[in-house]
Amino acid sequence: MGFKDLLEKAQSVAGKKDESEFESPYTYQAGFMANSKRVLRLTKKPNKEEFLLVAKITAIGILLIGVIGYVIKSISTALGGL
Repeated sequence: MGFKDLLEKAQSVAGKKDESEFESPYTYQAGFMANSKRVLRLTKKPNKEEFLLVAKITAIGILLIGVIGYVIKSISTALGGL
């Protein structure tokens, strides 16, 4: 299976008939940059309460994952290091 076969298969899957319909890397990058700018314009800096809430939730999640890992490791060690 050569490159042309792969290109034809990709075109048929994408529903595109010729190479001109495919987006160039530069067009994709320009679109990505425009979308990134739009997202950054819509975001805002969190206030102190929002930041503390996110920090608490993150800390609880990290602690929970650590406890689960410790319990699994303890059980594994108790069973003879399976």
